[in-house]
Amino acid sequence: MRGLWMIGALCLAIGCSSSKTPEAAATAESTTATEATAPEGASQPQPTSAAINAGVTAQTQPLIKQATQFIAQKKFGDAFEKLNETLKVDANCAAAYFIRAGIFADAGQNASALADFTKAITLQPKQADFYNGRGFFLLTRQKMPEAAADFARTIKLNPAHVQAYNNHGLALVSMQKYKAAIASFTAALKLTPKNADALNNRGFAYYQAEDFDNALADFDATLRVNPNYLNAYNNKGLLYFRQENYADAIAQFDECIARDRLNAKYYRHRREAHVKLEHEDEARQDLAMINWLTDLARYSALAGQAPKDPARWVQRGNHLIEGSEFAAAKIDFERALKLNPKFTPAHIGQAHLLLQQGQHDAALAECETALKLEATEAGYSMRGDVYLKMGQYDRAIEDFAAAKRYDATVAEAFMLRSKQKREQGQAEQADADMQQAIALDPNLDTSRN
Repeated sequence: MRGLWMIGALCLAIGCSSSKTPEAAATAESTTATEATAPEGASQPQPTSAAINAGVTAQTQPLIKQATQFIAQKKFGDAFEKLNETLKVDANCAAAYFIRAGIFADAGQNASALADFTKAITLQPKQADFYNGRGFFLLTRQKMPEAAADFARTIKLNPAHVQAYNNHGLALVSMQKYKAAIASFTAALKLTPKNADALNNRGFAYYQAEDFDNALADFDATLRVNPNYLNAYNNKGLLYFRQENYADAIAQFDECIARDRLNAKYYRHRREAHVKLEHEDEARQDLAMINWLTDLARYSALAGQAPKDPARWVQRGNHLIEGSEFAAAKIDFERALKLNPKFTPAHIGQAHLLLQQGQHDAALAECETALKLEATEAGYSMRGDVYLKMGQYDRAIEDFAAAKRYDATVAEAFMLRSKQKREQGQAEQADADMQQAIALDPNLDTSRN
């Protein structure tokens, strides 16, 4: 989450709309900051003017303003340089250290980030947001006691700091101090009764304390505030699972999947419930989706490692087609062709996509383009598939032969041509085609002929 510590998050607070806790089916989930970045959908209030202006003078104010503008534009390198310039003008500008700490944090330079957060606090020890910021940094690095101490200091300086109460509660949950965590979340809710993050977090704390009635009440309250709060549905599902109420657990995971259909976590949870109910077909389908998503993550990682390699995008695009993610596949093929307009596999991938969408003429045109660039077996094979869908069986079989392809689809082409020949009164040729079809696929359903 680039820019996590920047303009949108200088108050540095987190919520719980994305779970990062262990995947065990009997464990409820909440944002416990086990990663080095805040969870997606984290609560990120606008920075207070006090934090932005802490230690800022007439000389440094324009520089700080420029730095924050660069951050808003995601020009982090320029922002970093501007902050360094600020500190050359005034080595005691606390705001510059605080903002620069965020850039270090995003870059994974933890020692430098911590040093800058601490320097800002040393210069402005009564600035509550600075403690909350360092606390959040420590929270994401799993330094829970230190984080809790910083949040407690934030609250002491500013008893109305809602996000500090929430962050404090999260640190306490991770330390298994559930009663104290519940008290912190409750304090946040007294200030903001419709705070979905605090409600969900308190529900998680109740769950961990095995107070399931209060946990369920908080998850339901979260959903009344925000009917699309994913983690509340997931937490309810895991709570029901633990109570062996598998049917209701599945219903909650269904809600998660309806809102985030490419998250393998929810399929894993739902599959475990289906297994408990001996729903073999449903469990098998969920496993297939889990495997597909696992492969998608791998292809995405490979593409990210070599973003200028069109082959990586074609590979992912073809995998997306298998999952019927056509819009995303189109983007990948277009990206590959932008990198190399003459990359034959990208044109073949486009043809495959268009064929799946029923755009036969456009798919054929892509095949022609691919074969003009390079007469490959893959190109002939794809064009054979297109001709087969268009009912042009002679051409399909000719292309399959050029592709040296002998599979069930080719058998289908021979069977369909056999039917066509028989309807045309060419019985001998029809029999020959049918024999060829059966030879290619002995299990072929010939009753359709």
